[in-house]
Amino acid sequence: MLDFLKNTGSWLKDNSDLLSAGGALAGGIGGAYSAYQQGKALDKNYKLNLDLLQEERKRRKTADDNLKTAFANSTYAKEA
Repeated sequence: MLDFLKNTGSWLKDNSDLLSAGGALAGGIGGAYSAYQQGKALDKNYKLNLDLLQEERKRRKTADDNLKTAFANSTYAKEA
């Protein structure tokens, strides 16, 4: 059993460049996947904010239209 561990240590020492390259590759793939997920989250957040903005604009337009209609039907508009 100890001989096996000695050979494993030797193999790791001899192939350290390969292991470093594999680690760098795995890190690069992980980073790319993380950036992709972050992009999806940002897009979802943007769409949510856009929907909220459109709802707010619609609410304000309705309020302004109601105010204009109420003023047009009031006695103040007829006096002016």
